[in-house]
Amino acid sequence: MKRNRNKGLVLFLMLVLILTMSIMPSAAAKPEKEVKVKPVVTEQIKPEKVVRDAAWEAAKDAAETEKDRLEVAKDLIEAEIERQMSLGNQEEAALLADDFAAAKASFIAAKAELKSVIKNGYTEEELTTIDAIGVALVQADPTIQVLPVENIIVKGKHLGFDTPPVIKAGRTLVPVRALVQAFGAEVTWNPVNQTVTITRGDQKIVLTLGETEVVVDDNTIQLDVPAQTMNGRTVVPLRFIAEQMGFEVDYEDGDVTIEEGVVQSADETEEAEDALEEETESTETESTETEE
Repeated sequence: MKRNRNKGLVLFLMLVLILTMSIMPSAAAKPEKEVKVKPVVTEQIKPEKVVRDAAWEAAKDAAETEKDRLEVAKDLIEAEIERQMSLGNQEEAALLADDFAAAKASFIAAKAELKSVIKNGYTEEELTTIDAIGVALVQADPTIQVLPVENIIVKGKHLGFDTPPVIKAGRTLVPVRALVQAFGAEVTWNPVNQTVTITRGDQKIVLTLGETEVVVDDNTIQLDVPAQTMNGRTVVPLRFIAEQMGFEVDYEDGDVTIEEGVVQSADETEEAEDALEEETESTETESTETEE
C-alpha cells in the first residue's frame, strides 16, 4: 500500500515536471521582433538645367542669320512686284506672286524655328513658372496681355526672362534687368528713392517707380506708361529703353524684334505697338473660340 502511494507520488511529480518543461520555453521565449517594412522612395530626379550656353547661342545666331536671309529674299521679290505694278506690268507682277508666296512661307518657317530655339533656352520648369506668373498677373490686372517669352527677339543678344513680357496701355513692358544687361548696361536699384538707374557708357537713364517722368542724361522725358513692379521685378517700356540705347524696335505679326540700327519715329512705333496689341487680342479671341 505504501509502495503504491510512493509510486503514485513519483508519477505525479514526473507529470508536473513534464508540464513545467513544456510551458517554460513558451514563457521564456521572446516575442518575435516586428519586421518594419521601409516605404519605397521614388528617386526625385532634378530636371537638368538648360543653360543658355555657347552651343545655344550659336544655334540662335544661325537661326537668326537664316531668318534674315530669307526675309531679304522675300522683301526683294515684294519690291519687284510693287515695281512691276507701278509700271503697269500686271502680268509680270502676277508671275512673281507664286515666288513671293514661297519666299514668305520660307521666312515664316525660319522665324518659327528661331522662336523655337529661343524657347529651348528655357527649362520646362522655367516655362511652367513663367506661364503661372503670367496667369497671376492677368488675374491681378485684367487690362494687361501676356506675351510669350520667345516673341521678344533681340538680334545678336542673348537674354532670358523670369517674368513674362506684357502689353499694358498699348505699351510693351519687359523686366528691365534682363533687357538692359543684354545691351551691356548696368542696373542699380535705390530702394529709398524707388529709382532704377540704367548706365551704359556715358549714358544714364533714371526711372522712378510709378512716375511717368524719366531723366536721360539730365533731360526730362515724359512716358505714357511708368516703370512699375510686376512679380517683384521692375518692368519698363521696352521701346523707350531700346531706342534710348540706339536700338531699333520692330513690331510684326505679334513679335517684337530689337536690333541696332535706325530708330523708328515715335509715331511709327506707336502705330506698330497698337497693331501688336490688336494682333494679340485677335489671337486670344481665336484661341478662346477654338477652346469653346
